[in-house]
Amino acid sequence: MKIYIQLYYGENASYIIYFVELTVPHEDNIEDARLRKEDRYVPDIVKMYNNAEWQAEHLPIEVGCSGFVGNRLRKWLFSIGLSVKNTRQVIMKIQEAVEKASHWIWLKRDDRDWFE
Repeated sequence: MKIYIQLYYGENASYIIYFVELTVPHEDNIEDARLRKEDRYVPDIVKMYNNAEWQAEHLPIEVGCSGFVGNRLRKWLFSIGLSVKNTRQVIMKIQEAVEKASHWIWLKRDDRDWFE
């Protein structure tokens, strides 16, 4: 599925750039993972790209290793213009990808060569 974002162009238009970063922590550590990402990147990224034409926003997205998706992702998908149906489809695809990746890592946990 492709996501298209429409931009508004006008006399006082500015551009918004989203730095979306996916983190897949254990469900017990979702809030801690978000805080670590915000502390690490937000000040530098926002300062570097904010100017008269651009507005930079860092959006750490956390999806638990068993596929739990928090409200931040859903709210952001709505804010960029996705419909309810498309938001559900995107979230389902993300959940499937996270679950498959977590399962693969679990299967390879004893394999010393899996990361090569």
